Order: sequence, then C-alpha cells, then structure tokens
Amino acid sequence: MNQDMADVQKQLRDLSYELRMLSINIDYLFANQRHLIEYLASMTRLEVGYRGKDILNRLDELRRQACDAR
Repeated sequence: MNQDMADVQKQLRDLSYELRMLSINIDYLFANQRHLIEYLASMTRLEVGYRGKDILNRLDELRRQACDAR
C-alpha cells in the first residue's frame, strides 16, 4: 500500500511538472505570435490596422484564458 501511494505521489509530481512546462510553452507561444505580428508590421512600415489590432486583442484574450485555466 505504501509503495502504491509513493507511485501515485511520483506520478502527481511528474504531471505537475509537465503542466508547468505546458503553461510556460503556452505563454511563450502567445508572446511570439504577438511579437511576430508587430515585427512584420514594423518591417513593412505599415500600421497594424483594425484587423491586426483585433488579432492582437484576441491573442491577449486567449492568453488570459489559458492563464485562468491553470
């Protein structure tokens, strides 16, 4: 019984670690998408128009939802 409990605790620790890594990767993904859109706009010397701002706002909203889900 003690071995079973130790195995479960180890699995929970492993799962917790994996979830933290996934969380970090999600944050990194959202940051990179926003940076890429802003970078492309600056390289082409174009303003991020209404649609671009809409996309950036949606990315921010999705990131917040992902953070809340943690």
